[in-house]
Amino acid sequence: MEVDYLTDDESDDGQDFEVPVPALDELIADFERGDEKIQKEEDAFKQHVRDLRDRGFEKEPREEID
Repeated sequence: MEVDYLTDDESDDGQDFEVPVPALDELIADFERGDEKIQKEEDAFKQHVRDLRDRGFEKEPREEID
């Protein structure tokens, strides 16, 4: 009887290959790029910072926590 697929022992001898994986920051940026809600929130935040600056205030540099 002949089989046309690899046995368990033979499958371990297959060719090695690598899959390129982008950096996590790239994946997150690509994921969020098309999201309208995130884009609207970022635009609103940028407008808020411009409004503060126009009134003579300056936004404190800190991490925004959602």
